[in-house]
Amino acid sequence: MSAIGPETNWASEAVEFLADTLPRDPERDGWNDKAMTAYQIGCEALVALGQA
Repeated sequence: MSAIGPETNWASEAVEFLADTLPRDPERDGWNDKAMTAYQIGCEALVALGQA
C-alpha cells in the first residue's frame, strides 16, 4: 500500500538542505550564528527538527 499525502521523509530532507546551505564559521566547527535573518530562521528550523 502506498502512502497518501506528503512524503514521510520530508523532515530529514529539510534538515539536510538547511544544514548544507547555512553559512559556516571558518574559525570554529559549526554554523555562523551572526548571520542574516533568513539564516537565523534556518537555524531555528534545525532546532525545531531536533538537529541543532
